[in-house]
Amino acid sequence: MERATIAVHCHNDRGLAVANSLAALACGARQIECSINGLGARKGNADLAAVVMAITNAQGYRVDVEPNSLPQASELVTQITGISR
Repeated sequence: MERATIAVHCHNDRGLAVANSLAALACGARQIECSINGLGARKGNADLAAVVMAITNAQGYRVDVEPNSLPQASELVTQITGISR
């Protein structure tokens, strides 16, 4: 298992996708699958911006996303899909 990357993919059916993703990270997951504006099946997925901000503010984690690019990405997805956060 030490060579495996444990990932988490949470849906937001009860509004807990971000919290559950962060809990999985604290329990050893090293990859969080999320989406811009939380778009996804059922009630959506963990929102990328919320996950990035939470992880960026925590110590000991590295995020390969530029936080300053997220508002523009969110707006673009909203324009394309017609669905906002």
